Amino acid sequence: MMQQSLGFFFIDFYHLSPVDAARQVGFAMMCSAAASLTIQFTVVQKARISKEAMISLALPLLALAYFLLFLQSTFEVLYLAMAIMGLGMGMAYPALAAAATTYCAPQQQSSITGLITATTAMGYIVGPPLAALIYQQDIALPFAVASALIAFTACISFITLRHVKQQSQAETQAL
Repeated sequence: MMQQSLGFFFIDFYHLSPVDAARQVGFAMMCSAAASLTIQFTVVQKARISKEAMISLALPLLALAYFLLFLQSTFEVLYLAMAIMGLGMGMAYPALAAAATTYCAPQQQSSITGLITATTAMGYIVGPPLAALIYQQDIALPFAVASALIAFTACISFITLRHVKQQSQAETQAL
């Protein structure tokens, strides 16, 4: 939803020309990508943080990033939001992929990995039409909706991770 809306947002909110808007979108995406690479080469690769802890950090960061995009009124806040989004995505994708394959049976791992990889394509199928529909109501609304969806996903993830942890502890005590 962000990629669908951001260029139009620059045009409509900041009154930029399409060429200038494209330039700003490119810079915003670069901020996100740089933060994502930085977090992957430092925290994800070198720190000994569990996948569950990374998920617990990443999803709120993503919700915060979208919420800041919704609230922002300056380029600086927008770029900060995009950097936070990069941090969240840089931790979320590898942690979610690792968790999904860890918590399934070995014979299901290839199917689960395929589904995880397909989520990006699914986002490109569902996100743009939804963002276009919502954008017509309010140009910042796609960011608020994305923030709410990710916050909801974070809540479900926290509940699921807690359940898995309790189940694992119960199994360990039973042995």
